[in-house]
Amino acid sequence: MRLPPRELIIISLAVAATLLGDSLLYAVLPTVWPGLGLELWMVGALLSANRFVRFLTNPLAGRVMERFGVRGPFLAAVFLASVTTAAYGLNAGFIVFLIARLFWGLCWSFLRLGGYLSALGNAGDVNRGYYLGFYTGVVRLGTVVSVLVGGLLTDIVGFGTTIVLFGALTFFSALSILRERIETHTITASASPSDASKSSLTLPTKRR
Repeated sequence: MRLPPRELIIISLAVAATLLGDSLLYAVLPTVWPGLGLELWMVGALLSANRFVRFLTNPLAGRVMERFGVRGPFLAAVFLASVTTAAYGLNAGFIVFLIARLFWGLCWSFLRLGGYLSALGNAGDVNRGYYLGFYTGVVRLGTVVSVLVGGLLTDIVGFGTTIVLFGALTFFSALSILRERIETHTITASASPSDASKSSLTLPTKRR
């Protein structure tokens, strides 16, 4: 079984990088919150804020990508994710932290949808499950690396330095996508070639 196309591999790694900061919070925020000037109740609010905002941003992501395509909004989300990740280390108080978490929720709506559409757009009739599984597996490696390596780095160099480092890695992952050209075309949810013109959903074009 061959590896997926280069485009999908790079996109998968980029989305994995965006999860570094988010996953680190779940691992270490319950232990470092006193040093960040937070109260205990704020920890729960911060860890859940990004999920609640997605009630609004998930449908927004679908509408935006349907109208403007995948590449532009997806790239913007990766770059913004690097900013929100670095913002966690500013130690600027609860409100700034909360705003960063809300914007991360917005980013994740676009990142998740864009990643799935890239996997589907690169796949054919016989490998959709494999490509989606590959994408999901690589993305979740970002969580594994974050909680293991990030937790260790937090003990060694501190939370602020670790989270800024993760933000930088996310930024460089966004730069790697700039070289990738994600073409778009319309297909139906069933991916039937004969019905391709009937759908308004914009998906990346499969590389030939």
